[in-house]
Amino acid sequence: MTATDAETRLAGIAAAPGLAVGPAHRLRLAEATVQRRQVADPAAELLRLNDARRAARGELEALQAHVAATVSPAEAEIFEAHLVFLDDPSLFDEVEASCRAEGCNVEAALATVVDGYKAMLLESDDELFRARAADLEDIKQRLLRLLGAGGGGVNMPAEPVVLLATDLL
Repeated sequence: MTATDAETRLAGIAAAPGLAVGPAHRLRLAEATVQRRQVADPAAELLRLNDARRAARGELEALQAHVAATVSPAEAEIFEAHLVFLDDPSLFDEVEASCRAEGCNVEAALATVVDGYKAMLLESDDELFRARAADLEDIKQRLLRLLGAGGGGVNMPAEPVVLLATDLL
């Protein structure tokens, strides 16, 4: 090591067994931007949400199958929590009620309701509940992307790297 080289040690959890050497790259997911706006037809907004939920289910099931086949069935189980959130009637009843009562776009209603649920999970003393907040955020971002609010892109370089991420979902 020369005087110009710097060594940094980071603590973390390996996503795969073995040893990796290479330049570090921090993964950052582009988050969707939500603008609240009034809508003339909340029912049409809710149809858009139902379409996005169906598309999200298809994406998650395909991802789950891919991970089960290429990594392991045990690792693919993480997507079960996502699918449960996607089918949660109380969560989406609340989104619907918010959209109708406020006459707002479904993206804004979804973001507000999900952020409220996430706050409750993060306040829990149970580590498992706190961990589910990340799953719920993934569902929110996935649905917002499918609704056209942007987000979902990642900043991956072309060359091989050691990937650093707060969350790999």
